[in-house]
Amino acid sequence: MTEKKWVLVTGTSSGVGEACAKLLADTGYYVLAGVRNADNGKRIKQACPDRIFPLTIELRDQNAIEAAREETEKITVDSGLHGLVNCAAMLHCGPLEYFPRELWFEQYDVNLFGPMALTSAMLPLLRKTKGRVVNIGAVGGGIAFPFFGAIASSKIAFEAVNDCLRRELYPWGIDVSIVEPGGIDTPANDKMRASITSYLEKMDPAGKKRYGESMDAFSKWAYKKHKTNLKPEQVANTVLKALKARRPKTRYRLGWDSRSSALGSKFVPDRLFDAVIRKICFLPIRFGAWRDKS
Repeated sequence: MTEKKWVLVTGTSSGVGEACAKLLADTGYYVLAGVRNADNGKRIKQACPDRIFPLTIELRDQNAIEAAREETEKITVDSGLHGLVNCAAMLHCGPLEYFPRELWFEQYDVNLFGPMALTSAMLPLLRKTKGRVVNIGAVGGGIAFPFFGAIASSKIAFEAVNDCLRRELYPWGIDVSIVEPGGIDTPANDKMRASITSYLEKMDPAGKKRYGESMDAFSKWAYKKHKTNLKPEQVANTVLKALKARRPKTRYRLGWDSRSSALGSKFVPDRLFDAVIRKICFLPIRFGAWRDKS
């Protein structure tokens, strides 16, 4: 009898996580599909009822993570985990001058602290199989775009933790890879636009005057770029490669923006790189209006 190969994927209610769950199930893996509510779990299970098993995980709750570990042990029995794919993420946008403290905590809890707590909880199961961890890194390759300070910094920190984890787990044969995609066409784009609209509505008049036009212009540019760039299925294919490769890469870059940002950040002077980003992000706005003295 062939041994079941179990992979836990978080954030499977939509986007990259959903695409990963479906592809892995289609290629023979048994998938624990991490979701935050039962309705999403029922929906993702319908894609492959015999190989997808919903698992409720709230990354902001340590008790929920421990409960997910216990449930994973019951489902996988003695098989352990062959893979953990950390896809779940949250996006909050806004100028740093006005960014509220509570949103900083929520951003880091979902994008960094939660995934690392889950990884720690699942390591005993990964050790059984010398399994793999695949993390989804920063969209856009880690560029700190204006108004994306919270998500960019949380994902860049996630990349640093990814490197530490890879080096620490080497003695046990557990490979750790990170996938760094460019912009992806997912439902998160609509959430991003809605988030910025809501943010602008709540911002005080002075803040709206300073940042409102540029925030709106940038979010429209980012929305359009993501819609015409990578598809979730392309990222899922790379995750599959990382799980199956005899010697997986430590880092997988997808998309022109991810690759160009890596080169730009290394070889282009900061001031010039800043000027390029301003031109890309604020083309609809006169530079004089952006560089407001108030």
